[in-house]
Amino acid sequence: MVKMIHKKKWIPQELYNEFLRNMMLLCVDNIVVIDGKVLLVKRKDEPAKGKWWFPGGRMHKGETIKEASRRIVKEETNLDCMVGSMLSVKETFFREGPDEIPVHSVNLVHVVYPREGQTEIKLDGHSTDYKLIARADYGDMYDPYIIDHLRMIGMDYGGYSCKLPN
Repeated sequence: MVKMIHKKKWIPQELYNEFLRNMMLLCVDNIVVIDGKVLLVKRKDEPAKGKWWFPGGRMHKGETIKEASRRIVKEETNLDCMVGSMLSVKETFFREGPDEIPVHSVNLVHVVYPREGQTEIKLDGHSTDYKLIARADYGDMYDPYIIDHLRMIGMDYGGYSCKLPN
């Protein structure tokens, strides 16, 4: 297998907008489990601006799915993680995206665990806040996408604690 080397580089916004108008995105979302709690970040950017979400983002060409998960968690939270099994493959459709362009993405969702000793969370510029939840409280208004995944890992929206294998 030939390993592609990818370098981080940004494409011009106009070209990216053209992609958004005509193609779907391939993304990874990461359910980060820290001491039995799930990490959620509050999104600063569209799509899902202002919502609590899992750390996630677009894959880069030449990167494996697990490499993308590790990179994105590191970039967004400063945590080095071990990537567990894929939990789901889901689509999301957002009416509001960058420059008011609707976004269609296919999301590969993993459960990930910070490496031992990794506890300090430092957010990048794409999130305004974070929280660790052990229960999905009715008072919090989570997107159905988030609720579905919390249920998949055994965190019932009615308030049961999250119990995940190590």
